[in-house]
Amino acid sequence: MMMTSTTRASLRLVNSLSALSTNALRSTAAFSTAAAPEPDTETDLMDSFQTLGVPRRFGLKHSELKLKYHKLMNEFHPDKHQDKSLEKRDWIDEKAASITHAFQTLSHPSLRAKHLLTLQGNPIDETSKTDLVGTEFLMDIMELQDSVEATPPKNMEPLWKETQIHIGTLLDELTEAFDETADETKAKHIVAKLQYLYRIESLMHAKMDAAE
Repeated sequence: MMMTSTTRASLRLVNSLSALSTNALRSTAAFSTAAAPEPDTETDLMDSFQTLGVPRRFGLKHSELKLKYHKLMNEFHPDKHQDKSLEKRDWIDEKAASITHAFQTLSHPSLRAKHLLTLQGNPIDETSKTDLVGTEFLMDIMELQDSVEATPPKNMEPLWKETQIHIGTLLDELTEAFDETADETKAKHIVAKLQYLYRIESLMHAKMDAAE
């Protein structure tokens, strides 16, 4: 079967972005101060909003999450329970791990949105992200990636700022889709776009870090 130029371009983009190290994922300072790993299947079944004791909505302030996290860890930090029984210490360890996982998940906008969709019974199928964002967006992302690769680290700031503006606009739209209109379909499209942009952002950071 013949592949169209668009299909080849999409595959090139997907393969290129997938090759980026997950550890290079950086959160945006304007929206989060904690980078987070992708939740594993078992722990992702937990309700991270309930674990931290915050409302189940997308529009959460990082300061609010951080306050809840520190309050809970002040109570459940394993170092404060060394005098307890082995069974109790094991429970405390699991509790602290679940609190930390919840904080990491909710601190990063993309992970928070994916978690919300999963809890609402409408998870994102990772294999269909290219369909969710559309060809035009994929072409824009591929062009942006080429620009990042061609730009010296010392000249990266304008591209980084432009990407932050794009991310910020999508986050505003995502807050509206989740918290105001309850439009899960629109939210899924926006989340897919954000995942591509966060990968591009990580590429920028990796390039700038390597130059230091």
